[in-house]
Amino acid sequence: YRLFHKNIEKVKSKTKITPIKISLLDVNSDKFINEVKNISPYFILTLSGPLYKEELLNSAKGLAINQHAGASPKYKGSNTIHWALYHRDLDSISSTVHITSSGADSGAILRRADVTIFEDDDIETIFLRSVALGSELMIEVVREIIEKNSIKIFLQPNIGRTYLNKELDFRVLKAIYRDFRCAWLKDALRKRREF
Repeated sequence: YRLFHKNIEKVKSKTKITPIKISLLDVNSDKFINEVKNISPYFILTLSGPLYKEELLNSAKGLAINQHAGASPKYKGSNTIHWALYHRDLDSISSTVHITSSGADSGAILRRADVTIFEDDDIETIFLRSVALGSELMIEVVREIIEKNSIKIFLQPNIGRTYLNKELDFRVLKAIYRDFRCAWLKDALRKRREF
């Protein structure tokens, strides 16, 4: 919110639809799936979230598309920006937009781009930049599908790893925060510029 509060407030002031909040636990319920089927959407657009049932994904007349804050296929699942930072893998600080499948971030890739990182960034700002970039990529994808009635896909090779939410434990977080306190990011970015 701290990076985008002006944008969020602007969008809120122009919104004509009242959002309906549901629990993540309810997205695969028969009740919710039937509500989506009754709406009969062309797109189902998601940002992260749980694994979705095929029945829900097939409710879209067009495509179900997910925005993943991470570099699929290398980093799939939960907290993938954190995992890239843990592995000091700046080349995998990315955002991926892909066709949603019942597997974790495993559908065909529609867009992927790397996040611009600055020396004074922290974990939160890097994550927020990934989400903002993913939103732009999602807009591009939807616009292309609407205008051209087609889109190029890139099948994901069976590489990388799927991270579970429970794996991001105290030990991992401690290591990431230690790196930031020791200015690892600043040093890594300086070395890139010198190279």
